Amino acid sequence: MANPQCENGYLRFASELWDAICRIRIPGEARQVFDVIARQTYGYNKKDNVITLTEFVLATKMKKSNVSRAIRQLLAMNLIIKDNDIARYSINKDYNTWKTFLKKTTNVIKSDNESLSKAITNVIKSDNESLSKAITNVIKSDNESLSKAITNVIKSDNESLSKAITHINKDNKRQLKDTQALTSVIKSDNESLAKGVYKIVHLKSTFEDFWRIYPKKRSKGQAEKAWIKLNPDEQLHDRIKYALEQAKKSEDWRRNNGQFIPYPATWINAKGWEDVYEDVYEVQDGHFKVVL
Repeated sequence: MANPQCENGYLRFASELWDAICRIRIPGEARQVFDVIARQTYGYNKKDNVITLTEFVLATKMKKSNVSRAIRQLLAMNLIIKDNDIARYSINKDYNTWKTFLKKTTNVIKSDNESLSKAITNVIKSDNESLSKAITNVIKSDNESLSKAITNVIKSDNESLSKAITHINKDNKRQLKDTQALTSVIKSDNESLAKGVYKIVHLKSTFEDFWRIYPKKRSKGQAEKAWIKLNPDEQLHDRIKYALEQAKKSEDWRRNNGQFIPYPATWINAKGWEDVYEDVYEVQDGHFKVVL
């Protein structure tokens, strides 16, 4: 029979801080991780402590991915402070800066903008088949319009989520990283919406990469619609880039200064990356050599 005694160790919590913890809703796994941080700091009379991911796993019996997600939730709620360089954690005692974790993010959107909620839901349900019509137009300007559109809907109800979304358009080079930060805020209670928003920005990024290397830049809007409909994963994206490099060396694409290169939308819809392209040869010093 378990018989814990204070003589074997205990946690010293300020009553005011404990009362604040009782008042705030912390999701289940996030609460487990929060308690581990409390144990590893206050349990050893420390303000902060270095805690490895493995220690969290052993203490909570959770998967590493779940621990990481819980830590992101606690950081988004401003309940903890983390030194990323050495994984040092502490509890943020300034409870006035804590932020409430919304149980259902979609309810916030629906209460303020029913049409936006339906548009996003329909896009996710149809696996982004209607993405070009529903959302593509608002993300063409490097996600600034998307950021403003969603931010205005939910800003009054969830300031932390609003800031996470607004942060997307600060630096386009970090858009995927920032999208992941946004995803972590809403992921645990609305997995499909989080993945849907991430996929929107991810598709935008991969399309811009495709557009950059495609030699004939015509009808970009049609090409983007075709790309969104294709919805390539990372493996297919890499395969397409490789195929483009081969196609650009082929005789058909080099003939008449690229006159016979198909429009990008046509090439995508025809799955041009599956074509076989013949190498171009030229005579050098009496020998045939492949033109690179």
